[in-house]
Amino acid sequence: MNPARDWDAATYDRIADPMARWGEAVLERLSLGGNEVVLDAGCGSGSG
Repeated sequence: MNPARDWDAATYDRIADPMARWGEAVLERLSLGGNEVVLDAGCGSGSG
């Protein structure tokens, strides 16, 4: 087992770009009319 690691928000924010781009690509595939609400219930850096 790996020992527990302390949360490092600065590092997570620095490396979160690939996940953000993936999320944007998923949203681009949706046919949205403009009056919808999209909820991201996942974890993330909160930068977006």
